[in-house]
Parts: sequence; structure tokens; C-alpha cells
Amino acid sequence: MMEINKKETWFKLHSSCIPVKGKDSSLIYDIEKEQLYPISGDHYELLRLCKTNSLSEIERILLEVSEEELKNFLEQFIEQSLGFYTSNPESFPELDLEWMAPAVITNGIIQLNATSQFDFENLVEQFQNLGCDAIQVRLEADFEWSTIEKLMLAFETTRIKLVDWIMPYRPSLDKEVLLELMGRYKRVGLLRIYGSPKNDCWESKDGKVTILLLQKDIRLDPSEIITPDRLTVNSYVFMEAQRHNVGLNRKVCVDAEGNIKNYLSHAKSWGNITEVTLKEVVNRPDFQEKWFVTNDKIERCCECSFRYCCVSNSDVEFQQGSYRKVEYCTL
Repeated sequence: MMEINKKETWFKLHSSCIPVKGKDSSLIYDIEKEQLYPISGDHYELLRLCKTNSLSEIERILLEVSEEELKNFLEQFIEQSLGFYTSNPESFPELDLEWMAPAVITNGIIQLNATSQFDFENLVEQFQNLGCDAIQVRLEADFEWSTIEKLMLAFETTRIKLVDWIMPYRPSLDKEVLLELMGRYKRVGLLRIYGSPKNDCWESKDGKVTILLLQKDIRLDPSEIITPDRLTVNSYVFMEAQRHNVGLNRKVCVDAEGNIKNYLSHAKSWGNITEVTLKEVVNRPDFQEKWFVTNDKIERCCECSFRYCCVSNSDVEFQQGSYRKVEYCTL
């Protein structure tokens, strides 16, 4: 155990290691290593004291905590490379958590089925003109492969960086053929195939293409399920979550009928893409309102220690003086 001079020394978490208090449990977010470390509520309070007090001052404040107990408590964070001792705490300021993005829209979803009538290529161009970086395309019909390739080709000359695809399972799927197809288009990211007989994962030999086969059929059960593996721990999301609803911020979706929404499952439509442009819709202050309803403002979510890594797309309603989610998770 490291010897410390408690009369001169302070304990500091690394600036990328940020404690977050929850009602039932608390966490340290390591947004550089992209990991979560559970801590108790009491430990959160002790770490909070470390931000404004030296070790000797903490001992005077917490008479019931012995020097040995304090050292043992802090040593675990040293061993996990989460913190350090210093005699110059002012030399280690906290991170600036200001989040900025130049694009009007950063992400979006396009849903297609056999009856969709809107101009797909024109819609892709509209997303590009709004500065969109990432799009998810949801296919809810068994389109011919030639049609799917045409849809993929629509992104190839755009500035959109990443396109994830979701499509239904069909018995004729050939693993190698599908991996080759996905690898041919540089914008393609992850492909999810739903309604599969079993959960599975296919990867290309170079690791550049990943195909997930999922048993759940989103056509039969479109409900969103937030599980620990869907939590996103990184600096970008953590910073965005301080002032924005990460699941809805800078997002616009177009469903299979052409309705423009904040998210596909939301009841509210802001018009149809055959009658109004994306730009006209997303620049409306009332469309953007939910971008700023952070988890800190939402009942139950404000008490959850996962609130800065949760990317739930649930609609948000203002009822009886407070914001509430239409769909709450079970975390």
C-alpha cells in the first residue's frame, strides 16, 4: 500500500473518471476507458468530499472514519488506475463537459416496407444536407437483393459516414454472399437480421463487417428493451447527456408511410416527407423540444446512475408538473 502524507495530500480521481449518484446505487464513469465501476452511496459522498478537502480535512470532518479506513478505501481506486494522490490539486481541473456538434441532425432512421412510396434517394440527400453522420435503414419486407444493392448505392457518394441496416431473415441467406455484399459498400456498418431461428454473429475475415442474427422479430414486437449491453459509455455520450436527451437529440426518423417523427415508435407525426422537407420539420422549435429533456429532468431517470449512458428512444410526456417517459426500462 502506498504511504501518504495526509497533512499535505489530496486524493483526486482522474478527470475522465466521474462519480454519478443514483437512488439505489452509484457509479464511477471512466469515459476514457469506457467502463463503469459500481460504488455505494456512502462511497460516492466520500469521493465528493475529496473534491474540496485534503485527506487530513476529511478525517476531521468524518470522525468515525479512521486513517487506516480512509487509506484502504482510497487505495482501491489507485489500484484500478482511477485516481491518484497529489499535493497540487489545483493543477488537475475537472473536464469541460460542454458538448457541441455542428450538424443540425447527427443521426436518423429510414423505415421501408413493400408499400413505401417516397423517393428514397431524395430522402438520403436531405439527410446529407442536414449534416447527418449516421443512418439506420430498417427494411420490413423481403426486398430483392438487386433492390437492396440499389438502396446501399444511394449512400456511396454522400458525406454520410455510417449506415446500419436491419432486415428480415430469409431461409435462403448465404453467409459468405452476404458478407461479401456488405463489404462491397464502404458506408455499411452493422447489419442486423431479425426473425432468425437463433441468435448468432457472422464476421468477415478482416473484421470490417459484422452481421448479427436476432430471434426477435421487430415487426411483431417493436418495443424497445434497454439492457446493460445497450448502455453506451464514452465521452461523447456522457457530455451530450449533460444537456440533451441522447436517444432523441439531433435525430429525425421517417417511417414506412413517410411520416416524419422524433422516433419511429412515437405517436406524433410532424408531416409527411412527400409534402414537407426534413429541413422544414427539424428547424421547428417544437420538434426540437425533446432534444433538451435530459434524463436529469425525467421522473425515475433522474435517480438512475445509468442516466448518462442510457440511449433510450422513448417518447417523453409532461404530466402533472414533471416529465415522464412513455416507456421505462427495467435497469
